[in-house]
Amino acid sequence: MMAYVKVLARERLTPGVPVVVSVQGERILLIDLGDRVVAVDSACLRCGDAIEAAPGGDGAATCPGCGWRYDLRAGRVTGVPSLWLHNYPVRLSGTDVYVGQPSADDHAPSRPPPRESR
Repeated sequence: MMAYVKVLARERLTPGVPVVVSVQGERILLIDLGDRVVAVDSACLRCGDAIEAAPGGDGAATCPGCGWRYDLRAGRVTGVPSLWLHNYPVRLSGTDVYVGQPSADDHAPSRPPPRESR
């Protein structure tokens, strides 16, 4: 069972406005996209700079260092579907926001679940 860590009070999470939190030394970008709250690594997969989510809650983010664009809803690099940001599970409970605690082997980008065979 995954452990969850309280990262901030829910009142600090404004829809469409990104917030960066730290969990065990990992910088995690949180954004309320209206239908869900997303938590992903805040570092660009290409150059390591902090990605910046565009205000407005459309789920788009850009790296100011190299210009790579990210779709935070899908958790991937726009136009490169094989590259994924590490996604963290989020729980909203009462007045607080919790993020699944990354383990020691969670430093590789997460992968989408395998496609179901038809």
